[in-house]
Formats: sequence, C-alpha cells, structure tokens
Amino acid sequence: MPAILTESGFMDNLEEARTMLDPEFQKADAEATCRGICKYFGVTYIPEKEDYIPAAPINQMSDTKAIKWLQEHLNKANPNYTIPVDGKYGPKTRIAILMYAESKGWDWSKNTGYSAGQGTINSLKKI
Repeated sequence: MPAILTESGFMDNLEEARTMLDPEFQKADAEATCRGICKYFGVTYIPEKEDYIPAAPINQMSDTKAIKWLQEHLNKANPNYTIPVDGKYGPKTRIAILMYAESKGWDWSKNTGYSAGQGTINSLKKI
C-alpha cells in the first residue's frame, strides 16, 4: 500500500511556522498534495468548486478577494484581453469591464467602468 509523508515547512523557522498557520497556505499545500496523489494514480484531479460570489459593487475600495474574482471572470469572458489577477482595480480591470459590457450589448454610456454592479456580477458568475 503506497504511503506519503510531506513536509510543508519547519516549525523551528519562525517565518515558515507563521506561514503554516495561514489557512490559505494550508489549503494550497493540501491541494498540491491531492494533485500529486492523483498524478501518481493516473486519476484526473477535480478542483474544489468555490461558491464565493462577491457583493456589489466591486470597485477600487473592494477587498482583494472580490477584485480577484472579478479579474478571473473577466479573463474567462474576454479571452483576447487578459488582465493580471492581482487584486488591484486598475485601468486594465476598468477596460476589461467596459469591453465585457460592450460584448453583451449593454448601454454603458453613463458608466465609466469604475465599478462592477450586481448585473455584471450576476452575468459573470455564469461563466
């Protein structure tokens, strides 16, 4: 029977010990382990489906997670104009929102792309 032993860091290194307490690190480490097990057994890894949908509006003041969600979904919607998924609502995110609105035929003549409202979020979550 195969077995594995992993080391995610060293407790005697204060920086690594702090990192290992981070839930995001723990999740990423567990996912990497699962991917490795699947690869070993020749099984396709199926990532966990995240049900997170941010609250509207998403703008420059929104939290990083909401902006990253927006950027990831805009990249799926606009494959010819991909933007960095960095959690910063900058000019490229703004342009991607305007491009998405145009691709949907929405009248955004009164909107400048500085926020993504509930309609945009509802549309993007289907992608």
